[in-house]
Amino acid sequence: MSTARHLLNRLTNVLLIAALLLGAAAFTAAPVRAEGETTYVVRPGDNLSRIARANAVTLDDLRAANGLRGDTIFPGQRLVIPTPDLVGRALGAGSFKTLVAAVQAAGLVDALKGPGPLTVFAPTDAAFAKLPAATLNALLADRATLTKILTYHVVPGRVLAADVVNLSSATSLQGEAIAIKVEGGKVMVNNAAVIATDIPASNGVIHVIDTVILPPSLSAAPAAAAPANDGRYVVKAGDSLSRIARANAVTIEDLRAANGLRSDTIFPGQRLVIPTPDLVGRAAGARNFNTLLAAARVAGLVEALRGAGPLTVFAPTDAAFAKLPASTLNTLLANPDLLAKVLLYHVVPGKVMAADVVNLTSAQTLNGASVSIKVEGGKVMVNNAAVIATDIQASNGVIHVIDTVILPPFDVLDTAILNGNFKTLVAAVKAAGLEGALRGAGPFTVFAPTDAAFARLPRGTVEALLKDPAALSNILLYHVVSGRVMAADVVGLSSAQTLQGASVKITVAGGGVKVDNANVIATDVMASNGVIHVIDAVILPPQ
Repeated sequence: MSTARHLLNRLTNVLLIAALLLGAAAFTAAPVRAEGETTYVVRPGDNLSRIARANAVTLDDLRAANGLRGDTIFPGQRLVIPTPDLVGRALGAGSFKTLVAAVQAAGLVDALKGPGPLTVFAPTDAAFAKLPAATLNALLADRATLTKILTYHVVPGRVLAADVVNLSSATSLQGEAIAIKVEGGKVMVNNAAVIATDIPASNGVIHVIDTVILPPSLSAAPAAAAPANDGRYVVKAGDSLSRIARANAVTIEDLRAANGLRSDTIFPGQRLVIPTPDLVGRAAGARNFNTLLAAARVAGLVEALRGAGPLTVFAPTDAAFAKLPASTLNTLLANPDLLAKVLLYHVVPGKVMAADVVNLTSAQTLNGASVSIKVEGGKVMVNNAAVIATDIQASNGVIHVIDTVILPPFDVLDTAILNGNFKTLVAAVKAAGLEGALRGAGPFTVFAPTDAAFARLPRGTVEALLKDPAALSNILLYHVVSGRVMAADVVGLSSAQTLQGASVKITVAGGGVKVDNANVIATDVMASNGVIHVIDAVILPPQ
């Protein structure tokens, strides 16, 4: 009997140690993406959500492909990796940020995640950067035009490269035909070269092209020339007022007002006054703010930036957005409220010209927080971003160009959202009605369980708690301590009273810190109203 008990104790200890190792590694070890494979061998520290993310598939599809009823996996387990859908494949590639942002702005994500099959001729970020300013303005300022252009890149059915070369044309979802030919050893789709083929998706296939293609009904229209230096434009045969407005990055209403027009009727030889574009029009005409404009649409800020102002915008270029980790940009685009906070952190009320900026040490933004301003090595720095161009005039303000996206101070809840590993915690906070409290002045110390920590709760527990706000609030407040308690201070404590009322037990052993039964796996994640320490288990208050 004693031998059996001894073996049982040893087995229990081994399992506990393994669980601790898996929990600690889960926060730091990212799974290797299964490029070109259909299976993946689980490693210590993996969790199902991270494997799904790394392979650009949904968690539901990964569960379904492997017959999993929960998220429990173990090292050595072989998982079938389903092929990502078209949107997932584009996200995973990393070179289609502008395309994905445009698809989101046009509301086409669900269509491209549908059963299909579809064939997508996908322009790269570099392809979008080649677009003329007038076309970019039309694309980003007019959802109907954007949808028309994007659906012109999609053909129904799964048309592989071997079949494409035998075609002379293909009808797009937009309704117009795409011309196809082989020229100099290259396959050309209209005026775009196909530079990569047969990228498989669960609901179709992607062929990569080096140029954005335009439907004949759009590209055949005569383009209005840019205004002369005197701000005037002479109407040519075939021009229309809307096309002249688009080409010069102004609204048709402003163009009518500037010329005293009561209708859209114009005639060849007529001289039109071209008003100065507003901030949105000026950015669209500059050609290197595609991501910023797409983000402004997703965040619902376009009308605000077209308002009377005046406003000063520190505008990050496409290259600045490209420096953000893909996961950060995707999280922002998926959370319009959080995205709006970031974008408004780039906007200062009033028209502040470069000569005035250099005399400032800080400026309060429309986000509510202030940016720091200093001159360093001959450059003007706004937080950690260098100003690379100044005084771009708009009718309702001025633009200064910066080389880095500046991120505002986030409260503990927004910090958790941006991290991406606390989706269940964030959902629970909102369900419990604690969002306002955790956005308060604080400061707070939050022991934050990861999604993997919540996934280890017994099946059905999370769902039941989300339906019981009182019980959920009781548990969540047990994870929050008043004050900003840094890691260096935590290790000196034996307990800490939580906002729930009861105290958590704190122990230091074997070089690690435990809060009740949870291991602290990351520390001192700073927020504007507190600090987050990451734990690998959900802790429950005493009954």
